[in-house]
Amino acid sequence: REQPVEGIQDGKWLSGIVDRMHICRGDDGEPMQITIIDYKTDSATPDEITVKYAGQMHCYQKALVDIFGIGKEQVKCLIISTMNKVVVDLS
Repeated sequence: REQPVEGIQDGKWLSGIVDRMHICRGDDGEPMQITIIDYKTDSATPDEITVKYAGQMHCYQKALVDIFGIGKEQVKCLIISTMNKVVVDLS
C-alpha cells in the first residue's frame, strides 16, 4: 500500500509517496529490516533507472532511517521496472 513520507532533509522539505514498504520486526516489535519498493512503468533501462531514481530512493531511505532510528544498511531500496520486468536494487 502507498505510504506518504515527509520530513526535513538538509534544510529542505521532503514530501513523497513510497509505493510499497515492508517492515520486518524482531520479537521486541522493533524494526530489523525495511524494504522500500517503488514501481516504475517507463521504458528506461536498468542503468537509466539507477541514474534517474537513485536520488529519490536514497531520500526515502534517509527519511526512514531517521523515522525508525535504524541503520542505513537496514533499509533496502528496490525499483521494479514493469516494462523491463526487472528489479533494480539501489540499496
